[in-house]
Amino acid sequence: MTSLTPEWDQPSMTWTIKLQGTGFTGDQSTSELSILGKVQKPVAVLSTVAVFRVTDVYFGNATNINMYFDVGAPGPATFRTMAATGV
Repeated sequence: MTSLTPEWDQPSMTWTIKLQGTGFTGDQSTSELSILGKVQKPVAVLSTVAVFRVTDVYFGNATNINMYFDVGAPGPATFRTMAATGV
């Protein structure tokens, strides 16, 4: 993973997390993002980008953000700190 970016999705009126990198595997049924112990639903999982809808979490300065793919993680799987102003 090379970046993790919070983005506002205007049509659904929800926050999403966009992960970018290479070698992502799986699909929406086999990939998982966990923020503060709460699983976030995937919107899209491609080989270079994965997008997750954020629900039931306030993460103004969250820790314990974990990403899981169907065959493990390409590169660092755990982000210990992420500042997301305004989320």
